[in-house]
Amino acid sequence: ITGKIDLLPIVAVRNGMYGNSLYSSPVAQSLWGIMTREDRLDINNVADLAGKRVGIQSGSASGGIIGNPLLAQKITFVQAPDTMTLVRWLQQGKVDAVVKNMMTANYLSAQSFTPDIKTVAVAGEEPLMMAFAIRPDLPELKAIIDKVIESIPPEELDNLISEWSTFKPKPTSFDEDSLNNEWLMLAL
Repeated sequence: ITGKIDLLPIVAVRNGMYGNSLYSSPVAQSLWGIMTREDRLDINNVADLAGKRVGIQSGSASGGIIGNPLLAQKITFVQAPDTMTLVRWLQQGKVDAVVKNMMTANYLSAQSFTPDIKTVAVAGEEPLMMAFAIRPDLPELKAIIDKVIESIPPEELDNLISEWSTFKPKPTSFDEDSLNNEWLMLAL
């Protein structure tokens, strides 16, 4: 981020991911989320990624979150330069799923895209520490942000962040005229 921007909000703390950036005190933890198009029904958990094209952001650690090495070998990881490219590829069907931190996944799932995007599952059990990435030549800004973070009671910080950091699948709606929904209702 050197020379381009002063601060990146809520990023996963990864050494070297943003150059030699400074990181604020952690503000949250997040798991990795799996996103698909709303019309995909074949991906519901991490095991369903086998044989699929999974979009990840270049330089991200998301490609390493699949703990099962045999499963990871069966996934084709496709790297994109940024999040919006991943979203476009998902919409266009160039990738079958995208892995992003749960905060980003929930935010993107709440947006109005055509076709819609949904968060279907978590991909991994090891939480990421989330913080602000700050330009290395701005240690004063880091100190100010750390002071503000430390002044917020932990319960209040948890309440602020929890809206975006937990997995909340979208509810399924039923169309009375749909043959598929009739079969589903019979099965229930």
